[in-house]
Amino acid sequence: MKKSPRVLVVDDNQINRQYFSMALKKIDCDVFIAENAASAIELATSENFDLILMDIRMPTMSGDVAAKEIKTLQNHKNTPIVSTSAEVSQETQAPVFSDFLLKPISPQQLKDCVEKYCSHVLMDSEINVFNRQQAMKFCYNDESILEKLIEMFLAELPEKFKLLESSIYSENFKESSDIIHKLRGSCRTCAANELDSKLEELSETIKTEDTEMIGEKFKMAKQAQQRCMSLLSEK
Repeated sequence: MKKSPRVLVVDDNQINRQYFSMALKKIDCDVFIAENAASAIELATSENFDLILMDIRMPTMSGDVAAKEIKTLQNHKNTPIVSTSAEVSQETQAPVFSDFLLKPISPQQLKDCVEKYCSHVLMDSEINVFNRQQAMKFCYNDESILEKLIEMFLAELPEKFKLLESSIYSENFKESSDIIHKLRGSCRTCAANELDSKLEELSETIKTEDTEMIGEKFKMAKQAQQRCMSLLSEK
């Protein structure tokens, strides 16, 4: 079952709060809003969060002071708190913060931040279908390389799966294993983790030559392939 990361946004600017809320909801986060430090501390006392985005310059109490207060709470000792500000300062780099995002913050930066700090929540959701940060490591953090690899991967998948299906139903399991081996190499390069996992399960089942179970595992791999293609086609 898909889980949604619980993210607390702390910002005294209404436009910023609205932007963060819309952008985070787009990536299926449960968003909680605090317009000042006192409200943030009050919310953190009664609610558990997976990530907190903390504005620095706020009236009455600054973000770094609020973050220290929140970290004293038993339920938030290990919660990542990311500072957000339009300028770099000593406060944005305070040890209490796990990271810093410089405003204006793009939707992709927010998505990367959620993937980085909420991976434990996202095991069954989008990040497990395609882990963008992981894929970027194979591409020297070059967006153009990643786009090209995804384009090639999307072109390859349908034909490879047709060949795989044909080999399975003709019980040519050696050919099936060879196709899976090549597909898994592409999956790993593109960080298509769910599909890679389902292909691994199929590969292990093929060794048993249990045709009924192999058919079931192929259906699961096919579903993972469709989810992968649907998600990557949106990138």
